[in-house]
Amino acid sequence: MEILKEKEIILLIIFVAISALSLGVNGINYGIDLQGGAEIKLKTEKPLSEKNLSEIVKILETRFNARGVRDVNIYAWGKEYIIVQIAGISVEEARKLAESQGKLEVKIGNITVFTGRDIIRIEPYELNPETQRYGVPFTITEEAARRFRDVAIATNFSLPVDMYLDDNLVNSAPIGEDLKLAMLRGEVVKALILETGYGEDAKKEAERVEIILRSGVLPIKLKTESVLEIPPRLGERFKEYAAIAAGAAIILVSVIIASRYKNYKLSFLIIITLISEILIILGISSLIGHDWDLASIAGLIIAIGTGVDHQIIIADQLIRGKERSFRIRLKTALFILVTSWVLLVLAMMPLFYIGIAMLKGFALITIIGYTVGVFITRPAFAKLLIRVL
Repeated sequence: MEILKEKEIILLIIFVAISALSLGVNGINYGIDLQGGAEIKLKTEKPLSEKNLSEIVKILETRFNARGVRDVNIYAWGKEYIIVQIAGISVEEARKLAESQGKLEVKIGNITVFTGRDIIRIEPYELNPETQRYGVPFTITEEAARRFRDVAIATNFSLPVDMYLDDNLVNSAPIGEDLKLAMLRGEVVKALILETGYGEDAKKEAERVEIILRSGVLPIKLKTESVLEIPPRLGERFKEYAAIAAGAAIILVSVIIASRYKNYKLSFLIIITLISEILIILGISSLIGHDWDLASIAGLIIAIGTGVDHQIIIADQLIRGKERSFRIRLKTALFILVTSWVLLVLAMMPLFYIGIAMLKGFALITIIGYTVGVFITRPAFAKLLIRVL
């Protein structure tokens, strides 16, 4: 077919095929609004600078990413609030990760022998096959190891080693015989382990301790102010409503276009282009791992609406401006669309970089939708329309 020789049509087909493949392999990622989750509002002990708030956000992001949580949005609000939007993890576990300051102190009696600042390496948590206890191996500096040895010998190994995390005792145990003999020989033992106990609860605690130690110490304590939970059932209902709204929009657009132009071929072209555009937007979001929420759906609706608007501009230029050639009319239409695209991207960039996840999702999908439309689907639509006319 001659139409398949047009580069615009070929580009559209390639993007549709890649998008369909991506959706088939990766699927669509749903955010908190659609799959259920929670929003945790944390308050700092006192107002902080923008730098300190950014540091807290980075530490929390490291913690949740290390936990394997994919769908998490964390941002500062004002000077003393941190908002954590999260899905795929229990609220209680999320609160423990978020509220823990991560301050580690190891004491023998009342003497602090080393702290978290003396740790130079942390290993993955493990199960000791001999004792069947879970623990987090770590390595401390030589200076800290010498101080640990000297205090242990000075107390004649009569006191247990107490490990505190955020001022809470997490482990208390006597120094083992092997470690005791090594210290008496004058050795500096830097490799130690923080044990959490037996069973599944101890395993989860060891994982949490490892994540907290790896992510670093928060500059200030955080306290949960409020928790807003979104049940998965509500998320399913949102998805149903979104699908119904999209279907209704496509049907309504079809009716309006058909009544305006009295040309069913043109209506068919607009709807096919619109569906292709939605498929490509979903495919690109799937490739980049974007999580869809209500704000993203709003961005998609904006992109769909402007997409139809742009196609009407192209159709009007090609159908009604017969005193000029097709080429000039098409060039005029595309100039209008590119100008509109530039203005939209400039308008959306502040929303994308402002740091609030909800606004980022809206801005990102709107920009993707406009870009796909202006550079892929609109040119292909124009070529198809010229063939029809």
